[in-house]
Amino acid sequence: MVSGIVASGRSPRTAQLTLVLVRAILADAAAEGLIPRNVAVRVEAPSGDATEREPLTSTDAAKVRQAIAGDRLEACWLLTLYGLRRSEVLGLRWEHVDLDAGTLTVASGRVLVDGKRTEETGRTKTAAGRRVLPITADLRAALVRLRLASDSDVYLATDALGQPVRHEWWSDEWRRWCRRAGVSEVTLHAARHGSVTYLIALGVPLIDVAKWHGHDLPTMLRRYDHSTVNASIGDALASVLASDG
Repeated sequence: MVSGIVASGRSPRTAQLTLVLVRAILADAAAEGLIPRNVAVRVEAPSGDATEREPLTSTDAAKVRQAIAGDRLEACWLLTLYGLRRSEVLGLRWEHVDLDAGTLTVASGRVLVDGKRTEETGRTKTAAGRRVLPITADLRAALVRLRLASDSDVYLATDALGQPVRHEWWSDEWRRWCRRAGVSEVTLHAARHGSVTYLIALGVPLIDVAKWHGHDLPTMLRRYDHSTVNASIGDALASVLASDG
C-alpha cells in the first residue's frame, strides 16, 4: 500500500500520514481481538528525501502570474504565489483585509476534518502563523476587483454563487493553472517553497519573505532548504551585506 501511494505520484508525506492512520486502526483492532497482530507496525515509512520535488521556480511563477491575470480569483491565486498555505488562503475573510491601511491579517485557516466531508475554520497552523502583511500594488488592485465582483461578505475565496471553494478544487485548479501557463505541474506545497525564490526575485526583503510564510527568518532558512531557494537567499544576503558596506 505504501509503495503504491508513492508510485502513484503522491508525496512521501502522504504515504507517511496514511501509514500512521492505518497503524492506529489496526492497533485498535488488535486490542479488540479482531485481528491477531498489527502488521503495519513492521512497515517502514518512506523517506521524503529520495522523491522530494523541486519547488516552483521564479520563472515559472511569473508565467503562472501572467496566466491568472484577469481571473475572478486572481487575488487569491496571488496569495498562493506569495506563499500562503492553502488553508490560509481559503480561510481569509474580508474583515481581515484593510485596503485603506494596505494590510491583510492572516488570522485563521479553513481545514478539512473527517477526511474530505466537512470543513472547519480555526486558528492558523502555528502561533507565528498569525501575521499582518503588506498589500502590494498588484494585490490591492486584484482585491478591489474581487470585492466588487464578490457575492460573499465573509470569505475571499468563493465560487460564482458566493460559496466557499472546496480544498480539493483549489488544488485541482492550481494544477490546471500550471498547465495553462505551460509550466510543470507542481503541488501547492512545492509552490509554497518556490514562492520564497519568487518573492526574492520581486525584490521583497528577506524579513518580509519570512513573514509571508509565517516564520521567523532562521526558521525559514532551515525549512525551505532547496538548492534553488538557497541560491536566491544567498544572493539576497550578499546584496544586503554589500549595501551595508
